[in-house]
Amino acid sequence: MADLSKENAVVSIYEAKTHLSKLVKRAKAGETILIGAYGNPEAILAPVPLRPRFKLGVGADLLTPELKEQLEHFDDPDPEWDAMWERWLDEPLT
Repeated sequence: MADLSKENAVVSIYEAKTHLSKLVKRAKAGETILIGAYGNPEAILAPVPLRPRFKLGVGADLLTPELKEQLEHFDDPDPEWDAMWERWLDEPLT
């Protein structure tokens, strides 16, 4: 069995298949893992790059005051929606 803790070492395809969950955790933590055969890299297991989040400050001067207000409260709970779900959950199954 290969030592999976070595950085920059090529992990065999068999070892990668056998220990995939461990390797994915390492990749998620930021490590790039080489996978291959006979010590030659054939594939890379790497973390997914984070997508930059949209920032309201970019182009905010183009937004109307009404739209800015709506965006500020976009994720706020909606009492009407909550009440609808509560009624639905209380209805007996037929």
